[in-house]
Amino acid sequence: MIAGDKKTGVIDAAAVFVDKQQELGTGGYGKVYKGTYGGHDVAIKTVVATRDTFKKLLQHEAKLWKKLVHPGIVTLFGVFTDGSNIQYLVMERMKTSLEDEIYPAGGKPPPTLQRRIRWMVQIAGAFVYLHNLEPPVIHADLKPNNILIDYNDRAKLTDFGIARTSNPSINATSVPEHGSAAFSPPESFAANYKATPAHDVYCFAMTMFEVFFLEQPFVNQYRKALPFLIPQGARPSFPSTFENNLLISTAIRKLIECCWHQDPTARPKFSEIADIFNSWLNDLNFKQFFVAESQIPALTHQKFSTESWVSSNSSASFISHLVTTSEVVTISPATITSKIIPSSDKTAAMNSDQFYFLGLKHFNGNGVSQDYKLAEEWYLKAANLGHVFAQYNLGLMYKNGTGVEKNEKLAVEWYSKAADQGNAGAKKRLAALQSKNKYFL
Repeated sequence: MIAGDKKTGVIDAAAVFVDKQQELGTGGYGKVYKGTYGGHDVAIKTVVATRDTFKKLLQHEAKLWKKLVHPGIVTLFGVFTDGSNIQYLVMERMKTSLEDEIYPAGGKPPPTLQRRIRWMVQIAGAFVYLHNLEPPVIHADLKPNNILIDYNDRAKLTDFGIARTSNPSINATSVPEHGSAAFSPPESFAANYKATPAHDVYCFAMTMFEVFFLEQPFVNQYRKALPFLIPQGARPSFPSTFENNLLISTAIRKLIECCWHQDPTARPKFSEIADIFNSWLNDLNFKQFFVAESQIPALTHQKFSTESWVSSNSSASFISHLVTTSEVVTISPATITSKIIPSSDKTAAMNSDQFYFLGLKHFNGNGVSQDYKLAEEWYLKAANLGHVFAQYNLGLMYKNGTGVEKNEKLAVEWYSKAADQGNAGAKKRLAALQSKNKYFL
């Protein structure tokens, strides 16, 4: 292999052949072509960098990426320029993208579940490596089209244009803080946000959702609303069916939910996630994780620990229990409801966020039966502790009569409390109600 500048990642342009007649696709900032470098078949990403910020971004990407050596990460050979504003990233050539695999053209069936789990194991392994570096490297833009599949059917992580180390001095560079809004964790929308390894875990949850359910997260949601909805606890709704008339296992659903937990500190580490997937792949009775839709009414028994469901900070032990239990079956909504609501002694120790998210789960029917009465009860607990979103949502429920008796006086009361905390939506709705004047005397 022809050596380049190890410090900057710059390689000799004369050693690279770019075949611009062979376009492989479009990357984050430009086109990708076939080419060769030092006897290797490579992919070459072009970036038109007319501004200094883009040049710095590319330099950051190349310098960081070239140092990363792992079987689950696409190899970057280096970067060069042809003297114009076009910059070239030279990387290992791959067969296809994960996105193209899970949405095959020509009516082909999607990849088998075993292949998809194996790919997720490989990507989790790449993140174990990244997060164990000193300082840890945060990718911050994980999604299916940033995962490529090589000619040996191995999944590899690519596109480190947003990645950074957790070193504060590195974070100070002018690199965007997150990628696609649909894959971004709630904390990333806050001012002065600095990414942590938990950011990648959340993105991995959204990636799992798409890979296993073959549906983009928030596919029917207005995209510009996501930066407001996700911090309030909005998550994609699980489809009811899995391919071949199978329901996705409770274990996979719960793993996804743990990984997209609202509290970043409650999300599992990638080492735990990889162990879970490996357990599934190594299980001789792998099919026990799935049940035919016609069999569901007969399956009412399970061996989940109530304790593991109600502890908000025990995601690791909960997930571990899921994969070691001998019977993992689909649980009815009634069973889920009975297990997810904490006992009275634990309720006293819960905070307003936990009350609010229980209300949100019951309001949306996310993992439990939709129950507006229970949603109202949990919202009230949170609202009385000053939770602004719970106050606003109660205002909506009482104004519209959603699952409760319509009561504009109560709507005004809760809108006012939320507005006093600066909630713009509550202020707008109060203004609309004020014209009636009845409750503003």
